[in-house]
Amino acid sequence: MTIGLTEQTIISMLDDTELKPETIKVIAQVIVANNKMVEKKITDVVMSEISKKMNLRGF
Repeated sequence: MTIGLTEQTIISMLDDTELKPETIKVIAQVIVANNKMVEKKITDVVMSEISKKMNLRGF
């Protein structure tokens, strides 16, 4: 999942701009890649916190 923004969604949102199609595609790819990195970081932090709490409770 990419925070609700797929590459195609982003391309559709930028389609009516004066940007070249190649530029729009690259922008969409960068946004999707960045969102994936953010999601992974959030997941890692949440899982780490859950693990810490479980260890404190003796699981």
